[in-house]
Amino acid sequence: MPEFLDIKHLDAGYGRSQVLFDVTLGIPWRGGVAVLGRNGAGKTTLMKTIVGELPAWKGEVAFDGRDISRRATQERVRAGIGYVPQEHSVFARLSVRDNLAVGSLARKDASAVDRVLTIFPKLGQRLDQPAGTLSGGERKMLAIGRAMLGDPKLLLLDEPTEGVWIGVIEEITERYKCRIHVFAADVGDESEVAKLLEKIRAELPPLAGVAHLAGVLDDALLSQQSLARFRTTLAPKAFGACHLDRLTKGDELDFFIVSSSVSSLFGSPGQSNYATANALLDGLVAQRRARGLPATGVNFGPWAQGGMASSEAATANISAQGLIPLDPSAALSALAEVVANGTGQAAVIKANWQRAAKVVGASRPPVLDLVLPSAVGEVTGDSELLKQLQEIPVPQRAGFVTEFLQSEVQNFLRLAQPPAASSRFLDLGTDSLMAIELRNRLHSQFGGAFTINATAVFDYPTIGGLAEYLVSQLPDSEAPSEEAQPVAAPDAEVNQPNA
Repeated sequence: MPEFLDIKHLDAGYGRSQVLFDVTLGIPWRGGVAVLGRNGAGKTTLMKTIVGELPAWKGEVAFDGRDISRRATQERVRAGIGYVPQEHSVFARLSVRDNLAVGSLARKDASAVDRVLTIFPKLGQRLDQPAGTLSGGERKMLAIGRAMLGDPKLLLLDEPTEGVWIGVIEEITERYKCRIHVFAADVGDESEVAKLLEKIRAELPPLAGVAHLAGVLDDALLSQQSLARFRTTLAPKAFGACHLDRLTKGDELDFFIVSSSVSSLFGSPGQSNYATANALLDGLVAQRRARGLPATGVNFGPWAQGGMASSEAATANISAQGLIPLDPSAALSALAEVVANGTGQAAVIKANWQRAAKVVGASRPPVLDLVLPSAVGEVTGDSELLKQLQEIPVPQRAGFVTEFLQSEVQNFLRLAQPPAASSRFLDLGTDSLMAIELRNRLHSQFGGAFTINATAVFDYPTIGGLAEYLVSQLPDSEAPSEEAQPVAAPDAEVNQPNA
């Protein structure tokens, strides 16, 4: 018997970036398959390609014995494929009842909604509530329930466990004989924090501690930063911590934990506002301990399997900086050890320290000396690469560097093949932050021989032009050709953030 869903040699991606490589997968009749992988591995891309939201570059998708590779999304849905995306796709202004009614428009079975409510009884208690006011888990349940009402033969669920949080809470409550209360408040608004603490003091046992984990990103180069961007990032993390510190002075706390970031130690391109917010947390921890109050701050590196740095672009940038995402269980174990030891400030980071040292170059932070002596990470350029370059006849050097840049750009932008020497960086998808990361990569290789500005990829916008500019800096090289002369850089791309 053929597979119910049969995928063969599937390639797909976005723009010039390939995500799926020769994927072959079969799902049997009345069977199920769990697709597992880290964030950025392509699970969502696979589902979007199956349902037709993203066209396949090559390969075949057969469903229920028929080739649907070239069918439109609506045809695949009519054939019996249901899809629940990772985002909570509900009609926010419609009630739960109306959302379910939309899902059952094509059904004549009046009992179908009742069966969904049997599976998700929580939705039955919220039938007249606007879907936009539901919790994240409840919205996930509603999205799954609505998809089920279409009576699909195959149901694709992206991140399906997000909707089971209620059961998890009940399990924790039963196992540890405790109660979990969920209250909503904007920690960046001091009046809301005050009201929340008043409610806790009035209805619950004495407050034993605070764990402040809030954070929001709003990345931009310094030339594009603004008070609004800083306020967006500072309010939940930095201001929120200050509100909690000030409003719990009268409470006898056993702990006061804040989640800081490696960005306040190393700095991070485009994150001057976020680095500032975390630096304020670090200062608050020192201030509380100086006053004899409990305080623990942990400067975490990026986390794997979700979190603020889980997008494919963020993963590529993190790797370029030498940072390695932390396994959540290992990160939590480290936090437990820090708290148990009574440590005030600790950094929990996993990294390729030699690469990290090359990237930061002369702006190396003092914390790096704890894991890598200065002499070890000193950036003088890749001596072997420079030696090869200097031994090549002058007329051939531009070609050598061009091939090197093509390889670097391919790896950095995750392209399927090396770009042409005439390719423009902007046309390849290089944005401001990526340009700085690419500049750092070049500096780590040629920093001892070349001067490379933060705007190099905009001053010399093609791969071949930048190669000629770099080669022209060698003592016995000729000046760059007229074709490689710098051009005016975009106004927004002129500063490298210094967090």
